[in-house]
Amino acid sequence: GARGLMQVMPAVWNQYAGSDSLKGLASKHSPALNVRIGIRYLGDLMKQYGDWGRVLRVYGGFVKKSPEVYVSAVMARAKEYRSQLGDGNGK
Repeated sequence: GARGLMQVMPAVWNQYAGSDSLKGLASKHSPALNVRIGIRYLGDLMKQYGDWGRVLRVYGGFVKKSPEVYVSAVMARAKEYRSQLGDGNGK
């Protein structure tokens, strides 16, 4: 049931799409709106949990088979991107 590029679940979509700052931006098929909602949700989860590993477990909760594999893959990719961008600490 997840939608779009950010794989936003319908309940999360409904929660954020109606917010004042996102009202009237575009339809549910808009990639830009999908990314904005996904990023806002990730930001709220980070405020709540304070740790990317925990945030990804919640965000990726739809991954039924192996959420730990999902979290590990995302964290490894983030480390790779940071390295490519010149962030030497790799955290």
